[in-house]
Amino acid sequence: MTGQLNFWLKICNRSPQRRRGTEKKGFKLDCGYRIDLLVEEKVIVELKAVEQLLPIHEAQLLTYLKMMNKRIGLLINFNVSVLRDEIKRIANRF
Repeated sequence: MTGQLNFWLKICNRSPQRRRGTEKKGFKLDCGYRIDLLVEEKVIVELKAVEQLLPIHEAQLLTYLKMMNKRIGLLINFNVSVLRDEIKRIANRF
């Protein structure tokens, strides 16, 4: 699995002129993987403004953590009255 993640990460880090997407073994990727913030090269922060955080949002952050080989991520939803209620810490146990 790590080999596939490294392949896609290399594809998405190409120059903007070559970021049209690619296909490998029947899987198509349009290079839509973009983290919102990377803090101190250690913590990935994914920002949302949705009614409620869903499991797919956690899965998205976990994918970023695996692709970037990072341990800790924060998932923050700004569409709430009290911000601290919608901050989730996600850990990658690689």
